[in-house]
Amino acid sequence: MARLVLLILLLSLTAVPLTNADYLDTETSTGNSFSAGCWSPPSVPELVGPTDGSYTNDAEIIMDWNESSFVCPGQTAEYLYELNGLESGWQNETEINLALAEGVYSWRVKARTDGHESAYSDIWTVTVDRTAPVTLMSFDGYSINEAVVNGDFETDLNGWQKQGQIIRTAADDYADPISGNYMVRIGHTDDDGSEIWENKVSQKIQPGAKNLSFYYNFFSFDPGFDDPGMIVRINDYNVFYLSAGDIDSGGPTPNESGWHQLSFDISQIPDPMLEIVFYSGNTGDEFNQSWVYIDKISTAEAVVAGDPDIALTANEPVLETKYSLDGGGSWNTGNSFNLTPLIDDTVWYYSRDLAGNSESYKTSRFVKDGDAPAAIDDLEALSVSKQSVNLTWTVPAETTVYDLRYSLNPINEANFASAMPVPNPPAPRVAGDSQDFEVTGLDSAMTYYFAVKSGDAALNWSDLSNVVSDTTLDEISEDPDLNPGDVVINELMWMGTSWRAADEYLELRNMTDRSIDLSGWSVGGVTIPSGKSIPAHGYFLITNFNKDGSGINVDPNLVDSDLELDDVDLQVELYNGIEIIDTADNGEGLPAAGEQETYRSMERDATPGNGYDANVWHTCLDDSALMHSYWDSGRNDCGTPGRENLSQAPVAVGSMLKLFYYDHRTGFLAVNLQGFNQLKYTLIYDSNTGQQAISGQVELAGQEQWEITDLLLGSCSTDSCVYHEGVTQINLTVELIGPVNRTLTALLTI
Repeated sequence: MARLVLLILLLSLTAVPLTNADYLDTETSTGNSFSAGCWSPPSVPELVGPTDGSYTNDAEIIMDWNESSFVCPGQTAEYLYELNGLESGWQNETEINLALAEGVYSWRVKARTDGHESAYSDIWTVTVDRTAPVTLMSFDGYSINEAVVNGDFETDLNGWQKQGQIIRTAADDYADPISGNYMVRIGHTDDDGSEIWENKVSQKIQPGAKNLSFYYNFFSFDPGFDDPGMIVRINDYNVFYLSAGDIDSGGPTPNESGWHQLSFDISQIPDPMLEIVFYSGNTGDEFNQSWVYIDKISTAEAVVAGDPDIALTANEPVLETKYSLDGGGSWNTGNSFNLTPLIDDTVWYYSRDLAGNSESYKTSRFVKDGDAPAAIDDLEALSVSKQSVNLTWTVPAETTVYDLRYSLNPINEANFASAMPVPNPPAPRVAGDSQDFEVTGLDSAMTYYFAVKSGDAALNWSDLSNVVSDTTLDEISEDPDLNPGDVVINELMWMGTSWRAADEYLELRNMTDRSIDLSGWSVGGVTIPSGKSIPAHGYFLITNFNKDGSGINVDPNLVDSDLELDDVDLQVELYNGIEIIDTADNGEGLPAAGEQETYRSMERDATPGNGYDANVWHTCLDDSALMHSYWDSGRNDCGTPGRENLSQAPVAVGSMLKLFYYDHRTGFLAVNLQGFNQLKYTLIYDSNTGQQAISGQVELAGQEQWEITDLLLGSCSTDSCVYHEGVTQINLTVELIGPVNRTLTALLTI
């Protein structure tokens, strides 16, 4: 019986299968020993490196993780990584070597065995950065960084636009570079040369720097007749002026100035772009050459009045910022410091970012100048026409800029800042020389008071000059005739517009306070028909097409398809049937200003000077909402057809107003408002229905300028507008409220 039971038991055991697929595990036996099988997924892999949030500049990045800590016995894990949302294939290795471009990468890993997958690991990020940081230096909000491209001319003429005789040269028979291996020469040294306006080199830079500095060495075979022989301009600022007579030693020629450095404050120029222009050559002939060498043009220098607090700011998170005050002998860590006591210090500085990239050290130079130029004490005024007064004075030492103002009332130190600034004051001549300047656009038979302050590169301003006055000539008894300069060519769109190349315009400006009949006058191939006149202190616009057929959003005063403005060898003469009243450009080479590629007009300076000379013209650089209102919607052309040129930079100190009128609307731009908290304005004008007024106020909240463009001269309902007609003059009063209050006024004759 026992044998039967054993046999039955053995038969029962053989009837049980060795594996059972109906269960989640497996059962195996070896002999009579049993164990459960493994159906669990592998554990989540742990990431090793690069560590989460790390930065690297390696060319190839090794992403590494640990093997899963649990894998079923007898099984082998495979791994898959996900990089920025993209999955790889499965692999047995626990690392991957990747050549990644710069950027931020998120990655994670999971594992699998025999079809069972783990969850993903945590997400780690790594930033691949192989670009060195850029550290910017500033003080009191001014940038002390290099904005000039290739200012030492070591990489040919890269970054510069040239016209005429412009030669990048190493040392030659006359001069060696001030530093480095190269410099630029402007003008001819021998043979037949060219006029100063035909030779120029220029570059546009971003605003924001404190100073622009450059070195020059001026030569001339001329015994003193090339006047000017060298000129430097920034937009409509006259920065520097030198004549052959200024360096005439009376000995063998060529005479030489020697290398000198000039630094000019550009921090107060509010334009959205700065164009530096250097001219040199002959004046009025092609013989006895004058030329100049220029080197080391830079904005990485500041002339300051005190001991500045310096800030160093990198363009990305950095591990450290270093600076040295002893030429790299020792380095300090930090991003702010004070230069005390400052005499003449060069600061070396650089930063190293979180990926280990270090920029090459840069240098900025600080020069302390706390002494203002002497006050001018020999200012004289002489009325020369119904709309101009000529001023003369002796140039004080260290002068780099003038603040010249006039008023209908006597000027003193207390009211100087509220007097009217003269636009485009002259570039200072050599210290001790006599300087003269003609203030234009005045009203006839009016007594004007004049005063001037001289400033240096640190904007230390002198005391007030002696105050002088004179009365402009009476247009009836003293100056009844029309004179050259009473009407000037004010703006030329010689390149056409973005609409089409033939869409040219020419604008005239009346410099006097009387309406002038233009009947029979000719300009630019156009004869002005009978009955046309230009209002007092007003403008007259001539176009090839009417408003609807043009890119401009202005009704012209005259449409004439005969208008022709040359792109090369441009010269336009304004002729009244008796004599030439004005000339624009000299007919040699490219136009004096304007930009064909971006459709920027050629604008006359507010003080128009001699239109033959290139240094009274500048390229339109304004980008205000008002300027764009003169153009069809969507166009980015730059110009102000039929209106005041807006690219007139104000003088270096003092708040200023610009008052505008267009299409039954008026507006104004107030600039240099720093230090004031509130602006209040009142506009008063007479119309056919009586005197009207518009007033308002705005909180400035730190704004440096404020503009309004849509003050309607009339009233509007839902369906229509009723405009005030007969408006001939607008008076604007602006009150600036702050620690010190100021009142500004402007008048516009329509």
